[in-house]
Amino acid sequence: MCKILRVKRIRCISCLLILYVAGGCTVTFGQSWEDVCTTTSRPDCREAVAFFDRFQKAVTSDERDVVASMVRFPLRVQLEGHNATVKNKSQLLRDYDKVFTDAVQCAIAGATRTKVWGNWQGYTVAAGVAWWEASAAPNSSFKVITINNGGFYEGCSNRK
Repeated sequence: MCKILRVKRIRCISCLLILYVAGGCTVTFGQSWEDVCTTTSRPDCREAVAFFDRFQKAVTSDERDVVASMVRFPLRVQLEGHNATVKNKSQLLRDYDKVFTDAVQCAIAGATRTKVWGNWQGYTVAAGVAWWEASAAPNSSFKVITINNGGFYEGCSNRK
């Protein structure tokens, strides 16, 4: 009987390990930022997750001025199928619906803080829909540096 329980326990642990690795090594089940930030080696993870929370709220509430204030210009995007840059706030506000397409807004709205991850390029979420980073200047705040509005986001995009 003990041998059977040990085998089942090993299988259960193996399955959990496989699910954990397949999930991109992110924590799930609605943990706080402390738990989310255990999966990254970057020391600024807490601030990155807090930034994402504010950014997500601004995008989902259609607070365009707030979103624009959270961007570092020039912002890298795709416009009409071509790589482009949005040079300033007024251009972003003018082209807001082209940059923050329905698919981009859907992907940002559907992302969870537990899926935030970072590397040397910055932080991202939702298959890379948005990237943000703090500048190298001391005490700088995070800003969005890229919106990947030409991508496919599961549950949010129609395949072309």
